[in-house]
Amino acid sequence: MLENEVCPSSLEERYPADFVHYSPRLRKNVFSPICLYCLGKKRAAKPFTFMDSRERRVVELHNARTRQLGLISDLTVEQWCSLLEQSQGYCTYCRMSIGKDHLCLDHILPVHLGGGTTLRNVTPACIPCNSSKKGKTLDEWHCAKSSSRRSPARATHSLAR
Repeated sequence: MLENEVCPSSLEERYPADFVHYSPRLRKNVFSPICLYCLGKKRAAKPFTFMDSRERRVVELHNARTRQLGLISDLTVEQWCSLLEQSQGYCTYCRMSIGKDHLCLDHILPVHLGGGTTLRNVTPACIPCNSSKKGKTLDEWHCAKSSSRRSPARATHSLAR
């Protein structure tokens, strides 16, 4: 007959079948035995959601890209999620309501012009606004938008007067 084992986390005796080898994210290939009860409590303390993992990937990607260029990149996932909550699902530029899960991270001052991934330099934007802005500053983008709205016929007509 198998003897009960003591869980190192809860210090309670459990059946051997109740144990798994758990590897914390920070220490790869280091496994420690933990009972399923304690493991469940660990996972319940911070529930996993799709939104958290998506936002984490977005922030990590942008931070890594700006660090490669030697720029400041201190945006945290919590800060980005806070910006999304503040926006209430509206694009910063066109104010269209598209939902928080469809907004993307946009650098106000583009990365190639020296804008880092910081709380003051990022904003939630819809994909059409982010795509049309590309690597422009806000002033350049607004000028390009206003000139593209004018039709060529109207522009020539106003010049003819």
